[in-house]
Amino acid sequence: MHKKWIEEEVYHRFVKDRKWNGIVLKGEDILVLHQISIHSSMRSPSIHELYRMTYKTGGKERNSNWISNRLTKMVEAGLIERIEERLGNRGQAAGMKYYHYRLNRRGYEVLVSEGIIPKEKVESLLTQSKQKKIPNIHSRSASYLANMIFVELFNQDSNNHYSHVRGSRHNYLGIAANALKTEIYGLIVPDWIFEGDDIVVAIENDTGTQRGDIILKKYRHYKKVAEFFQTIGKTLIVVFAVTDITVMDLAIGHDLKGENRHKRIGSLKDVFPLQNEWPNNLHIYVATAKRVPKLVAKFLSSQEPLEEGYKSVYVPGWFNLTLDRLPSNKEMVEEDLDNVMTPNRNRQLDAGFLFQLRKDGFTQERHLVLWGEEGSVRSYQFIRNNARLTYQYNSNPRQAIPLKVDVIFMDKESADEDIYGNDTYHSVYFRNVEELLKREKTISIQKLISPFKKKEVKIFHKK
Repeated sequence: MHKKWIEEEVYHRFVKDRKWNGIVLKGEDILVLHQISIHSSMRSPSIHELYRMTYKTGGKERNSNWISNRLTKMVEAGLIERIEERLGNRGQAAGMKYYHYRLNRRGYEVLVSEGIIPKEKVESLLTQSKQKKIPNIHSRSASYLANMIFVELFNQDSNNHYSHVRGSRHNYLGIAANALKTEIYGLIVPDWIFEGDDIVVAIENDTGTQRGDIILKKYRHYKKVAEFFQTIGKTLIVVFAVTDITVMDLAIGHDLKGENRHKRIGSLKDVFPLQNEWPNNLHIYVATAKRVPKLVAKFLSSQEPLEEGYKSVYVPGWFNLTLDRLPSNKEMVEEDLDNVMTPNRNRQLDAGFLFQLRKDGFTQERHLVLWGEEGSVRSYQFIRNNARLTYQYNSNPRQAIPLKVDVIFMDKESADEDIYGNDTYHSVYFRNVEELLKREKTISIQKLISPFKKKEVKIFHKK
């Protein structure tokens, strides 16, 4: 529907009356009104992003002055209301103002005429809108992030059907009258929900203030919701979006470039119980806010999370691609895990397979291979488990052949951007399929040199 408004240039004409100026609305204006209604109120930077997004689609020039003037015309036409926020009288913020926008009755009437909201809801929405104050830091950073995700989905030009709402308004995870009733009903509500046909993505805007026991309480809540979702054929993906300069600069109006949120990501990943306890349809991700829009786009297009059956195909697929690229004096030979790994390990977190790397007939290294997905706590638990086993193996003086862990990602960007965050990082390498498929002679892989840092390593293959 979002693209349809832009492509068909829907028109609404309002004539001037005693109270309001006249205006002609096009599809991009309808889209903006719809998004403001979802957010309840939006700050001007987010609305500017929406208009720039439509420029990319329609080929029209939408600079900041044009957008600001358009918003003023919509205010003067009674479609939206502008709310002024003064930042203070002292310091660098003295005299600065932020502008927030929310819908007036005329704006809601446009959405009713487009069939976006039912007429009987207008009065309650207006009442809720007028009662809301200027959003706090947490709410506005969640709103910025949700808008970033929406823009990413729109720009991908996807035909996938999706919707998004504030978490409090969701039928199952919100606080509405028809929300899912459990013994913890209403106590834990995600900040935002994006939803496809059979996928629900719950966004938790993490500012780093909640302790581990609170995060575990959220986990238990989401686990129960996922168990219910199994009965209606839905997958639940929970994303802990660790706030960074992407959203917080806009929210509080000052520079946060010195902030490093990677440690928070590592501590969050370690909070959750082993995935053996999770329902199969529950997936948890932790990433910086900057990376979340691309992750959500993958979820709603069913690129990730991969089902176990696909992983069992993709990992051997990577093995065969690599085997095909080896120099003539090298070979990769698959080996049974039980011949090498300790028998009392958690077998549910076993690597996909194990191989020997041989040169001129002599074994040089052993490699555990497993599939990785950026931000995935399931992937993290696999990596952490096999990194620890590898560390124990290499610490044994009787083991002359070193063991390494190869984590295979689908694309280079995911391998580069994934944050591991555990103290056991030795001998762990992040690789990707994308570079192999280019068939270049030199391939870049990432070696973990600390829980949060990687070093690029060049390896050579035949073309």
